[in-house]
Amino acid sequence: MKPKYILGFGVLFITLLCSNFSVAKAQKRSSAELVKAIKNATGDFSQDILKQIRYYTAYVDLNNDKSQEVIVYSTGPHCGAWECPVYIFRKSGKTYRLIGKSGAASNGGQVAVLSSKSKGWLDIATLVYDSQQRKVNWKLHKYNGSTYQNTYNNLNSKPSRIILRPSGSGFTLAQITGR
Repeated sequence: MKPKYILGFGVLFITLLCSNFSVAKAQKRSSAELVKAIKNATGDFSQDILKQIRYYTAYVDLNNDKSQEVIVYSTGPHCGAWECPVYIFRKSGKTYRLIGKSGAASNGGQVAVLSSKSKGWLDIATLVYDSQQRKVNWKLHKYNGSTYQNTYNNLNSKPSRIILRPSGSGFTLAQITGR
């Protein structure tokens, strides 16, 4: 085998290993309080539907307070035709409080953190499908002092700091809670 092929297989192996590790890490980091917050945010679904919903998480300090907020992208039968829900949670004592809800493309949704700020919090962008333009656009979300809100403004370019790209199988609440 040629060296470049061996290197290619090595990179692929490490990528697969890391994507599986990130799922395990997300499962390990998801506390009972976060699971409860996710359940409250997603709504009242039957157990069959809940088992089909996959969650992907990213932890990031959005307001420079040394505490990481949690961004959760979910996929499954609860998604609309073009978008799946994205939730933003802030740790408040021992619980998590929902501080934003938006959507990202149901096929390959992504979330980015921008360098710009609103009310001291980093702005966020989600990749969404625009059915009128028939293409995907990055939509800007700004913090208004209590929640993140979609401004419905498109970004002019692809963000450089994409923090959430769902890969692997994600996790279900059943995997976390053991039910």
